[in-house]
Amino acid sequence: MNATLQCLLHVNELTNYFKDEYPKDEQTLLERNESAVSKGNISKAFYDVLCGVINTNDTNNSFSPNEFKKCLGDYNPQFKNFEANDSKDLILYLLQTMHEELNYSGNKNIHFNYTPNQYNIYDAYNYFNNQYNVNNFSKISVLFYGTYKNTTTCSVCKKTLYNFQKFEFISFGMYKYDKKKFNLLDGFQDNASPIILKGDNKYLCNHCKKLQEAETECKIFEPPAKLLINLDYGKNKKYQPSSIEFNEEIDITKFVDYDYKQKIRYRLIGVCTHLGNSGAYGHYIAFCKNTAENVWYKFNDSNVSKCENKDIHEGTPYLLLYERIS
Repeated sequence: MNATLQCLLHVNELTNYFKDEYPKDEQTLLERNESAVSKGNISKAFYDVLCGVINTNDTNNSFSPNEFKKCLGDYNPQFKNFEANDSKDLILYLLQTMHEELNYSGNKNIHFNYTPNQYNIYDAYNYFNNQYNVNNFSKISVLFYGTYKNTTTCSVCKKTLYNFQKFEFISFGMYKYDKKKFNLLDGFQDNASPIILKGDNKYLCNHCKKLQEAETECKIFEPPAKLLINLDYGKNKKYQPSSIEFNEEIDITKFVDYDYKQKIRYRLIGVCTHLGNSGAYGHYIAFCKNTAENVWYKFNDSNVSKCENKDIHEGTPYLLLYERIS
């Protein structure tokens, strides 16, 4: 929990929102999102953590998020006790729940009463984008949510079906690179590679009205402002790359399936490393960049210290948090 919270607290736009806008809008958001199971309490607990950290001026003291932990357990039994949990599960729960609580659209669940032509990329995207935007607008979705474009092309009629979906994070399966060197861009390349649907996994083509072999691929269409990457080691970390390389700046332009007339570049602001053989137990340590100072800090529960850039590459990286710079 500590490692996850530290990463989120180092997203400047998020903390500025909670400091400046959230207090004024809290009651309005509560009324608009009264159907939310957590009733705005997770966002309020995060706000209290932020205030507690800001008001802890003595460098010899730390803020203990006991109330946040209690609130978290009240609404999600997975985090109720004190067993070790997966930090990816926690950050995903926080993003999804705070989006639901902070949704200025009010979770109206509006549906347009027409069926788009999924074989036309413009019609398919406009339908998806308009329906999503009318139902979803929060600081979480603006900062963390990107869009995938999924395409499936029938091998017989050659027609391509288009679908779009939002994503909160990108996951790379480390077990696929067992004993091999892994570079972060390898993951982007492999995720973008097409897959052939055949045999028992054939595609039901709406045009042909039958099962056919097809080629499908999933590519980034709208890159998020904050890019969260999960390095997934499976049930245990026995099968993992011999080395894992990730740069403090990455260029993913060639993996984005839309011409934005500029490079799509990110810089690293958070690293969550894991000690132990499974994400379900062990210990997490966060390395976060104070971008105002241009300094990295190591957060190991209540122990906080400045660190060198090289230190963030020690240990086994589990979550990487990047922010877009172009």
